[in-house]
Amino acid sequence: MKLNELKKLIDELVEDGKGEMEVLLSEDAEGNGFNDIDELGVSHCHYDTPVHPDDIGEEYDEEDLEEKVIIWSV
Repeated sequence: MKLNELKKLIDELVEDGKGEMEVLLSEDAEGNGFNDIDELGVSHCHYDTPVHPDDIGEEYDEEDLEEKVIIWSV
């Protein structure tokens, strides 16, 4: 999902009066393992795995990485 697609879905929920509802992440298709969202940020990723900033230039070349939005859960 792209960030603009997520924003559109969020905007629709806010317009429907759901703006104060808590957002959770599920871990599997059955809905088990709900987690609170702790943080949202942009990270360099190797495929879909976030890379620690200290590893850029050491283990990974920046041009080989993609920036992606990461939703971190508690």
